Amino acid sequence: HSLHRQPGTPGGSVFSILTRVEVTRSQTLETCPESLEVPHATCSSDSDCVAGEMEMLGNGERTGRCVPYYSGPGKTCEVTAWCPVEDGGMLAPGKGGVSSGGDT
Repeated sequence: HSLHRQPGTPGGSVFSILTRVEVTRSQTLETCPESLEVPHATCSSDSDCVAGEMEMLGNGERTGRCVPYYSGPGKTCEVTAWCPVEDGGMLAPGKGGVSSGGDT
């Protein structure tokens, strides 16, 4: 939720509450690889992932383990979060994602 006050409004008592709801039926609370979209999420060993640490833009609390990502050769720090974590590739255009305007 976000609270937004419109400055300079006559009367000065107008405000808006902005909300956004996302339904994620396929997610469960467990441990999983952090999104590759999160800064400092990639790792090469467990020592790169401090247990209990949370990244500001991350999806959950790190477990201290460096694990293989869902696909490809990369690894990310494992987190306790709503899994699988969402990344930019999981959002459909018009549902919060960004479309390039090309054919899909």
